[in-house]
Parts: sequence; structure tokens; C-alpha cells
Amino acid sequence: MQYFTNFLAKNSLLSNTVWPDKSYLDEYAWEQISRLYRWTTEDLHEYEVSLFDIDSDVIFSPIDRGNTERVVSSHNAEVKYIPDDKTKTYLKEMYSDKILVRKKMIKYEALPKDIKIKYLCNFHTHPKYKASEVEQLRLTGKQDMYSFFSSTDVNSLLKSDSFCIGLITDRVWILCKTIDSPDILSSEQEMKLHKITTDKLTNPSVPVIDLAKDILKELNLKLYTARFNEPLDLLN
Repeated sequence: MQYFTNFLAKNSLLSNTVWPDKSYLDEYAWEQISRLYRWTTEDLHEYEVSLFDIDSDVIFSPIDRGNTERVVSSHNAEVKYIPDDKTKTYLKEMYSDKILVRKKMIKYEALPKDIKIKYLCNFHTHPKYKASEVEQLRLTGKQDMYSFFSSTDVNSLLKSDSFCIGLITDRVWILCKTIDSPDILSSEQEMKLHKITTDKLTNPSVPVIDLAKDILKELNLKLYTARFNEPLDLLN
């Protein structure tokens, strides 16, 4: 079983051809994702969490709360190894934003010679789309509508050291750039991204991938999705 977080930790920017058709998130990841989804459902604010790999262990940062339209990601990570001479072990304490978020015991011989901390990606939420009365008539009563990745989300990914960004709606979406992706969106590409959400509102039954496939191909982006606690499927 290939966990997606391990895939992120072991790789850097990739070509269009080497992405696994199916991957998985572990229980630890789903717990964090479910918490963000629950909080967003309760207050309709966007929430965000960042992932780091610390010497082959993945951690999640503390969760940040934004407003109803956006959330800003800004986290750091560090690690401390505390020796225990009696048991010949180290206590590995992993911190994000100065907060202890994970710890484990490791053997003396497992102590790394060089500490390696890698930022992997972040996940953020989008609350349900709040349609006007007129729009609700057009949507034929469908309530659970969500916006797709915004141009701000995608530009953030394109300029980031990470090659993936996660979106949590009523399911999980992970958008990944490749070595052929651009450094920034053009104004025309921003309009095409926005059109995915507007077209989805107009035609709720049309799968997102059918609306997004052309712009994803143009930008050389890969898209994964999964229902909660299910495997991630590559859509393109």
C-alpha cells in the first residue's frame, strides 16, 4: 500500500507520466482532514493545515482558521532528539509552530546523522457554496455545492516549493504540478479555472473532471480525489 504522504516525501517535481493511479492516506491524515471538514461545516470558515516530513515521519501542523473566503498558510517545523542512556533510545519530539504535535521512541542506531525537514503540502477547506434564492431555483434545490480550486490556490501551488495542494469539500481533492507546469497562471487561465465552479453550479450533474480536464491538460496538472476514508484515485 502506497501512502500519498510517503510519495510526497520521497519525490520532488515529477513528469506527467509517473503518477500512481491509486494511492492512500493513513488514519492520522484522515483524522486531521475530518476535523477540518467538521469545523468548516459548523461555522462556514476556511481552515488550513500543513504537512511536513521530519526524518521520515509525517506531521500535521496546528490548524489555522481563516474567514469565510480565505485562509493563509504559515507554519514551521522542528525536531528534538532526547537521549535515554538506560534504555538506549531517543525520544523523538516533533514540533510545528513551537507546539509538540507528535512523539515516538527510536533506537540509538536509528538516530539520523543529518536532520532533514521537508515541507510537503497543505490542505485547506472550502465551505458550502451559499447560493442566492435565484441561484437555488437554477440549482433545482441542490444545496451541497462547493467551489473548485481558485486561481489563488493554483498560483500558490505553482510558486511553492511543494508540488501538491489539498482541498477539502465533501470529499478530498489533491492537485499536483509537474515539471511541465507553468510558474504562474495567465489571466485567461484564471478565467478558465473560475468557469469550472460557475459551470458546476449551472450543471451540478456534470463531473468536475469533465469540466476541468482541458485546463488541467493545458497547465500539466494532475488531480486526485477520494471520498472520506477511501483510496485516492488519479482522474487524469
